[in-house]
Amino acid sequence: ILKKYFKLNVFEVSIDSSVINNAEGILDAGPNNANTIVSKFHNFGFKIVGFLVATLGIYSALFATGYFLYGETALAWMFTSIAIVGSAILIVFNKKIFS
Repeated sequence: ILKKYFKLNVFEVSIDSSVINNAEGILDAGPNNANTIVSKFHNFGFKIVGFLVATLGIYSALFATGYFLYGETALAWMFTSIAIVGSAILIVFNKKIFS
């Protein structure tokens, strides 16, 4: 009676070769379907710089807001410009940071 109400669906899981992750890197399907090994640390320098620029940009925006609220407009505009420049850097290097 319970089998009538609870039906088990068995399915097969297949793993695509383009997502195999090993200790040396990630197997990536390159041009002409040639599998190449891409290092885990590919563009690692850009990722570190992106992290630092993003952190600096967020804190600059927060400090700029505080300085605008307290009437320190010179410092507020300075921190606003730092936040805008940081955002522009992240937009320009977006593909290198997140690849």
